[in-house]
Amino acid sequence: MKITPPPAALKLLALLEQAGLSAYFVGGCVRDAQLGLPPKDWDIAAAAPPERVMRACAGLRVIESGLRHGTVTVLVDGQAFEVTSFRREGNYSDRRRPDTIAFTADLFADLSRRDFTCNAMAWHPAKGLSDPFGGAADLEARTLRCVGGPALRFAEDALRILRALRFAAVLGLRLEAATAAQCFAHKGALAFVAAERKRDELLKLLCGANTAAVLLEYAEIFTAILPALTIAGQSCAALQTAPPRAHIRLALLLQTEADARASCEALRCPRRFTDAVCLLVRLQKSALAQLPPGSARGAELRRLLGRHGAAALLDWIALREAQAPPGEQPEWTALKTEIAALQADDACLSRGQLAINGKDLQALGMRGRQVGEVLERLLEQVLTGRLANDRGTLLRAAQKKK
Repeated sequence: MKITPPPAALKLLALLEQAGLSAYFVGGCVRDAQLGLPPKDWDIAAAAPPERVMRACAGLRVIESGLRHGTVTVLVDGQAFEVTSFRREGNYSDRRRPDTIAFTADLFADLSRRDFTCNAMAWHPAKGLSDPFGGAADLEARTLRCVGGPALRFAEDALRILRALRFAAVLGLRLEAATAAQCFAHKGALAFVAAERKRDELLKLLCGANTAAVLLEYAEIFTAILPALTIAGQSCAALQTAPPRAHIRLALLLQTEADARASCEALRCPRRFTDAVCLLVRLQKSALAQLPPGSARGAELRRLLGRHGAAALLDWIALREAQAPPGEQPEWTALKTEIAALQADDACLSRGQLAINGKDLQALGMRGRQVGEVLERLLEQVLTGRLANDRGTLLRAAQKKK
């Protein structure tokens, strides 16, 4: 295994050791390095309470990001690193967080509290790998296994069920038998997990390379969280070929706009994300794809572009491409070409792009609702090619509509 931390991370590790603290890189960065993936975060664990860590980093900016749980964030050369004290944990009476924590100097005790063997490894540039639970061997076998008994780990924190399934979907790991069985046995405890935490795990999971297989195998867990999900061979096959963007993939698993909105609200998704998913589901019923090339399809495409924008339409086309049999692919390619041509021509797609505006109509004596209605009718004629988007042409047409 080759681990190459960034210089700033090594500088921080050295600073902690110069202050007499034993420290290691832990968790995801060690796991990802084992898998040959570039680590996203370089978390450090130290054998000292957070107050001592902060004293050791006195010359740096330190943020008390999770002081209560023994975590501080240290900025080194513009990069942020979390440093967490070795700790033991008490019972999880609320099924989410330990009732008590106690700081310790024992690395084994700290690794013992972690969720999966692949996350219970520590590495030091000079001391090498500390792997008391066989995480490296499990990764070699592409296996996900809980540290200790899975029943205990999932009873402590049910969010670990979704974390396990996310690792399976994103990293291509397979849950070993006991871990898989306890995911099903404890799925009801997911009701105790905050919607935002479930959302974060689910949306990451949906973007995995192995998502379809995980959804099919653990469908009853996902539908326990979101009953409206349609998890079947056809929808999952389409999902697996769709771009790895959460709103597109989620839309593929929902049948109606009402289901989409209810599911996003249940997860407390941001409004923009919710609207994007709902729009994709709604566009599924668009007649655009069934219209033959020509003026009718061109007008409908312009309407949709003016109403929703090119980005949303291209997302919808990506969704439909994922669903389409190979023989239908050229049709969607043609639509993308039409959109690109309209963008290149700076075509008039909305009222704001008309060569006249409301003030021009008011100068003709129009008032109130009539202004908007006339602009809409003019836009429709421009979209269908019956009028050119020319100021003189539109003013003459507007006068006839007075």
